[in-house]
Amino acid sequence: MECRGESYMFGAAGVSYSDGGGTTFPLFWSKVPPVDLGRSWALQAGTANDIGIGADGSVWIIGTNATVDGYGIYRWNGANWYPVDGGAVNVSVDQHGYPWVTNDLGSILQRS
Repeated sequence: MECRGESYMFGAAGVSYSDGGGTTFPLFWSKVPPVDLGRSWALQAGTANDIGIGADGSVWIIGTNATVDGYGIYRWNGANWYPVDGGAVNVSVDQHGYPWVTNDLGSILQRS
């Protein structure tokens, strides 16, 4: 993946990118050649089925705990995952940091 002129080796599925202009693009790639930038991944607490990151830097995940409408929804507060009401199976985040989710019935919802 190339982002802001730097290449990253990445192994994930269901990752999305917001361009800050109101459009969120799903990213799918494979067979990216390894590039050593002197950086490494830092393991974060918790597990997730999906993750969305807004142009403002906000991070939301769909957890692995079953709830009504899918799985728990969480927002990163800088130190921990903070649970919010509702359940979903997918998440994407707009340029203002608001999550858009789909639930297990296929309904699309936006948190404001």
